[in-house]
Amino acid sequence: MCLNTKDVTVKVAENDILVYKEVMIYKKVKKNRNRNLFQKLFGLNKFVNMYSSAGTGYEYEIGKINPTEELRPYPLWNGLDTYYVEAGYHSDTKRRADSNALFVIPKGTKYIEGWFNDNEARPNLISETIVFKGLL
Repeated sequence: MCLNTKDVTVKVAENDILVYKEVMIYKKVKKNRNRNLFQKLFGLNKFVNMYSSAGTGYEYEIGKINPTEELRPYPLWNGLDTYYVEAGYHSDTKRRADSNALFVIPKGTKYIEGWFNDNEARPNLISETIVFKGLL
């Protein structure tokens, strides 16, 4: 996935920005150093629901701010003065049929506006960080 844009201006969110994504749900063992010997011997683990975007490797937990990514635009060599940005958190600005999760780009976060891959009809943002608010 990447964001394409003709304007590589890095903006700063003046307010929280609501955005949408499609995520997958899976269970992950919650690490707990204070587990007692009985729990360790019998494998009694607490699981936490985790969420990820397909093919990105990013994990999301409800309410937690994800680590900061540097936004680096690169020119596309197609003669159309277009740039792409790969690293960062891609989000749809409008809810789509496949959107199942609500995210917030927090106030003060850097972001770039553009569109998803080669689809100019699909407005997209890429931000340096993002907060997962929950499923829709």
